[in-house]
Amino acid sequence: KEIKFIAEIASSHNGSKKNFLNLIKSLIKVDVDIIKIQIFKPDELAHSSYKFYKVLKRINLSYNNIDEALKFIFKNKKEVILEPFDYSSYLYCKKYKNKAFLKISSSETDNAAIFNDALLNFKKIFFSVPGKNIKDIKKIFKNNHRYKNKIIPTYGFQSFPTNLKDLRLPMLKNLSKLNGNACYADHTSSDSIALNLLV
Repeated sequence: KEIKFIAEIASSHNGSKKNFLNLIKSLIKVDVDIIKIQIFKPDELAHSSYKFYKVLKRINLSYNNIDEALKFIFKNKKEVILEPFDYSSYLYCKKYKNKAFLKISSSETDNAAIFNDALLNFKKIFFSVPGKNIKDIKKIFKNNHRYKNKIIPTYGFQSFPTNLKDLRLPMLKNLSKLNGNACYADHTSSDSIALNLLV
């Protein structure tokens, strides 16, 4: 089986357009296969009373900034995964449905409106499965048998950094049996080379 490596930018740009574009340019030069970008609107993701609301406002990138980055990525023939965290951001992502893949985040896995629409519009959907048991995941594939080859189950323990003892790596083997594909989102610490080699 072919293994592809995904580089997730997340919010490591710290809300800076310059940092964001520099990260994109750096990833273009290295051997990652896919670049993943998270997209959200602070006011749709959290209430202003949320203790990290100001942080979300600060690290948010405008759609125009993301458009500029995507134009550069597509020009350099790298694949892209877009991960929206709210419905407005999903609608933004849809304009790239023929050029990018979609990641349905852990917070949106039960959002039937997004999931069903994404199945109709995107070529590949990376679907977060942490917190779900294999029986529920199999049911999702059974109910969407027609589109099962579009769905890539994505597993990763969500603590930062992840302790090796918390990982259920056999879960990946079970997930890959559903349609031959599985994605692992690694959150182990880069400080431990041995730990990362074990994973």
